[in-house]
Amino acid sequence: MTTHINLHPSPASPPNPYAGQTGQILYGVKRIAAWLGSASTAPLTPRQVAYMIEQGRLPTFRMGAIICSTPAMLDEHFRRLADENVSRSEQPEITGEGEGGEGSV
Repeated sequence: MTTHINLHPSPASPPNPYAGQTGQILYGVKRIAAWLGSASTAPLTPRQVAYMIEQGRLPTFRMGAIICSTPAMLDEHFRRLADENVSRSEQPEITGEGEGGEGSV
């Protein structure tokens, strides 16, 4: 079973200015934060996004000194994270009772 996170706003959310724009480049941390927040009820601040980038937790690239990303890169990143979380939750629980039982070395 595959579960995907819907990164696009529901009809009650404000419209996403980046929806349907393939090849769009998000120039700068503020625009990356705005894009990430466009599908969220609790938007991220530019500082939170900058920290995630510093930690290597968001896919970015540089154009000169400006940190950039694309909606496609971010969508793929979050799809991959969601798929990894689903596959982890489908793995059997480890109980600590392995081969040989108690007292085995």
